[in-house]
Amino acid sequence: DVNKFLFKEHYLSFKDLFCSFLHFNRRKKFTKDTYKYKNFNLSKIICEEITQYDNFNSVVAGLLNYDFFYKISLQKVNISKSINWFENQVIDRGWNLGFRKFFKKYEKNSFGYQNFTRHYNLISFSPSVSESEAKVTPNKIIVISKYFKKITKEFNRKQLCFIGPTARFKNIHKNYDQSVKNRKNILLILSGINQIDKALLKITSDACLYNKRIKILVKQHPIMPIKKLINISSMPNNLIITNNKLDELLKSSLISITSGPTSAIQESYNMNNYLILPDIEIGTSVNAKRLMINKSKFFIVESGIDLIKKIKLINKI
Repeated sequence: DVNKFLFKEHYLSFKDLFCSFLHFNRRKKFTKDTYKYKNFNLSKIICEEITQYDNFNSVVAGLLNYDFFYKISLQKVNISKSINWFENQVIDRGWNLGFRKFFKKYEKNSFGYQNFTRHYNLISFSPSVSESEAKVTPNKIIVISKYFKKITKEFNRKQLCFIGPTARFKNIHKNYDQSVKNRKNILLILSGINQIDKALLKITSDACLYNKRIKILVKQHPIMPIKKLINISSMPNNLIITNNKLDELLKSSLISITSGPTSAIQESYNMNNYLILPDIEIGTSVNAKRLMINKSKFFIVESGIDLIKKIKLINKI
């Protein structure tokens, strides 16, 4: 029934949008304060965060999410439950605070769904006590693993957390040959994080220049086009961009090269690929351990030459 769908744009006005833009001027008043934690003066760091515009789109979207719940509450729209794809970002906070403030009767029906693997460095995905008290997080969080449940409660032991269903990896083993005998492809999977992807392209480019007989396919991330990371014309000829679907690429690949906060690590492992993880960030080995990847199925490398050595080793297995 089309009448059961609500669109934010039908309830928000240009005035709401304009007011959200002005937030960046309104928040400057907080730069006059001093911020201390125990014996540490954090004023410089906090003021830098207040005055920067890197998260402009997220801030605006978060404010509009909050305004959306305010507007529909005025119109007595009957809402009894909220389910938010929860990464504990600005957008999520506006959504959760809006629902829990303007629909207090049902705020215990505020759910956050984390249908993804938990990366070592993304500790912000785990809410703190102060965030919970401010009601900018969901009342209950749904995760997809018993292991992730423990991580989610890391900073707030009272956070309600449950294991829920996931269809994301459910059918990944079906309709493909798990044997790696006929697989030859080497696949680079980018994460969507600018600095990490640039480092991945650097190490694979060095490998391709060092050994021009190998061929590495590159699967770019949908939110980060490869042209924003590298001059495509400068890429080695044996580093080849592909637009094929990831699941099809994984089925034909022997090796997956990736790093960062990406579920491609889990997906590659589930497809029986060997994993090569460039050590370009803190926690590379910890992430592999968190996902319970067999030690014989992943290799950590430090350079392009090291990458070539591991590719040759895997081809001999």
